[in-house]
Amino acid sequence: MFIHLIGYALVVWFVLAVLSTAYVTNAQWWNNPEPNIIRAGFAPIWRQGNTSTIHCVAGDATGIILGAAIAASLGFPMWIVFLGEYTNP
Repeated sequence: MFIHLIGYALVVWFVLAVLSTAYVTNAQWWNNPEPNIIRAGFAPIWRQGNTSTIHCVAGDATGIILGAAIAASLGFPMWIVFLGEYTNP
């Protein structure tokens, strides 16, 4: 039962990701105030999206894993680790 709920949540997540990507791509191409030459230079938007996503995920994942490992090795309770990971300024 729970696995089916996760499957539905993933489908909703991917649909929202595709819709968001389409929206950002449309806004970048048609509503960008930059001249056409600059827009043409940044034409492979999928490449920019992939690069940004990989950079963000790698940096966030590395920071979260290192922070959790350090906090656990210092003996902090998990609720403090959670607050440190998700509520930092």
